[in-house]
Amino acid sequence: ILVLACYASYVEMSEDCEKTKDCPHGQACVTLDGSPHCKELARKGQLCSPRTKPIREVDTFQDYPPCYPEHHLRCKEKNNRYVCVKQE
Repeated sequence: ILVLACYASYVEMSEDCEKTKDCPHGQACVTLDGSPHCKELARKGQLCSPRTKPIREVDTFQDYPPCYPEHHLRCKEKNNRYVCVKQE
């Protein structure tokens, strides 16, 4: 179980980055604990970072990645947290 947990963590945050454009498609540069890493975009129900510009134009996101735009998701505040929800 420990090996699976470590692997899942490795897959989720696989590369160091300076800006989101340094990350592979489907990932964003997220600063977590002061260190920026490429992290997979958030899916429905996951915590997210709101954005006003296209993902690739944002250098880094804080704590959480933005939602997958291709999945018609948006980052909406719910109970003092931001979560990916289906666009209406």
